[in-house]
This record gives sequence, structure tokens and C-alpha cells, in this order.
Amino acid sequence: WQQNRREGKLEGHMSWAVSCMFSRNGVLLCSGSKDRSVRVWDVPSSRQIVELWGHEGWVSQSCFTPSGDTVFSGSHDKTIRQWDLASGMEISTFTGHVGGIHGLALNQEGTLLSSTGWDGTVKLWSLRMRKVIHNLYLTPEIMLSTKGRGISHRGLGLAMSSTGEIAVAMSGGGIKVFEPP
Repeated sequence: WQQNRREGKLEGHMSWAVSCMFSRNGVLLCSGSKDRSVRVWDVPSSRQIVELWGHEGWVSQSCFTPSGDTVFSGSHDKTIRQWDLASGMEISTFTGHVGGIHGLALNQEGTLLSSTGWDGTVKLWSLRMRKVIHNLYLTPEIMLSTKGRGISHRGLGLAMSSTGEIAVAMSGGGIKVFEPP
């Protein structure tokens, strides 16, 4: 980080921006918002490249494919959408969650997508087959926190390692790590 360097400000969402992620090369940034849009930005110029609309609920997460030409977005409308950045068009919609989606992660090759959310599941999707190939059920656990006891079984965010492990940030404050199926 450089001191005294001007910060870029990316403006355009009509409500809170709730997530953002850089492309692999760091030139582009995608953001999801409570206004139900995904926006893709050219970071060096602070310019919006494309605005993606189609979700019926707020967009809680988005991520780039390794090539950087496609974005996935997850929403409280319980869908994952795949977008072509060149055309700004939706390529496909993935359904299967019964609650809002809070986390998305792609493997390094861009062939598998994992998702988690309020329904207490983690789904592993084959992008080639465009379907769920594995479900993980987040079992309710009693979690102790500074706010007392609560039951946690909702995934809030996730990450996928280069070897296929999936880490899920849980609503009760813990993180669960799963090995590949």
C-alpha cells in the first residue's frame, strides 16, 4: 500500500454494496448490492464496465472465473447466475438452494463452483454439467459466543483451496473445513 496515493472511488450502486471481488489479474472488480445488481469495474480508471441485472433479491456475493470473462453472482432470490461480461447477458441460472445465497467460490481451474447460504447447505456444482454434484449439510451446532448461546448451521461465506477443501464461515462464529468428496 502506498501512502499519499489517491484512492479510487467506484460509484453507481443505488443501495449498499455488500460484496466485492477482484479478478485474478487485479484489473477488474465485481460488486454485488442490495439494489439487486452486479457491477463490474475497471479499477485503474475507476470506470464501470458493465451493469448486470436479473436477480430478484439482493446480490450477496459475486466472483470471476479464472479467465476473467465471466462472473457468477449469488442472491437472496436463491439463485446463482452466470454472466458473460462482453455482452452483459446472462448465460445460465443455477437453482437448488431453498434459502438466500451468501457465499460463492470457484476452484482454480474454473470447473467447480461451491455455494452456501441460509438453507444450511453447501453445494458443489459441475460447471460442465451445470448441476449439483455434491451436497454438504451443515449440521446445527450449539455455539457459544459473547452474545450467549445460539444454533448455527448457516453458511455466510466460503473459500475453496487449490486442493479442493472447502472452508465455510458459519453464522455462529465458527469455520468448518471439508475435504473434497
